[in-house]
Amino acid sequence: MEAFECEAARRGCELVYLETFSFQAPAFYARLGYEEVLRTAGFPGGVVKSTMHKRIVTGDRTGA
Repeated sequence: MEAFECEAARRGCELVYLETFSFQAPAFYARLGYEEVLRTAGFPGGVVKSTMHKRIVTGDRTGA
């Protein structure tokens, strides 16, 4: 994930978003600084889908 985020920043990305299910890795992404912005419930077995965002620091964009 660190390499992905560094490459995203290098390319000028400012926001990363992802979706994960409650039985997958929401806690893992939260530890990496991702914030849950949407919860979609209603899946069988009480499964919840989380949409998560993280702002990417891109550094000085002025070119100075």
